[in-house]
Amino acid sequence: MRYAIITLCAALLGFAAFMAIGALRPSATSSLLNSVPSAAELKAMEAQATEACRCARRLKDKDPGREACWSAFEASIKRYDHSESAAACLPLSPSRVCFGESADSCVMREYGGGACTAAEARTLEAVWANAIDFDDEKSYDIAGKRMEEAVQAFIRGEKVKTSPPSGPTCSG
Repeated sequence: MRYAIITLCAALLGFAAFMAIGALRPSATSSLLNSVPSAAELKAMEAQATEACRCARRLKDKDPGREACWSAFEASIKRYDHSESAAACLPLSPSRVCFGESADSCVMREYGGGACTAAEARTLEAVWANAIDFDDEKSYDIAGKRMEEAVQAFIRGEKVKTSPPSGPTCSG
């Protein structure tokens, strides 16, 4: 017990000396932690997230390049304290990054299902809702296939025409 107390005291003294000589000075970027990005920075982050999402969806799920697609976005959010959240919602699972307490300081990372923008998310939800019949199990496969076809059309730069879904959606 005495040895443990002596070791603890020595460790605390060593840490205090280490701090006193300035060996643990905060980095230049740590001054940004706990702050909220400006409106212009949030807009730029949103654009980075959209481009990263589009890059990643062009690649196969296991492609190591998918991670590289997100590197610029990850670097931009890393400078700030932030939280990340996702919603489980059929057929999408939108995820976002928030800075501070206000919903106005959040950036949509991706909408899930291959949707990278709110417009794409609304389209995918409509495609899914128009194909699904909750009483028919086979319709889930059909809805999934139609969503994948829509994502492929997005990748080719094509517009997908569909009628709007009735009722509430994940994309707003």
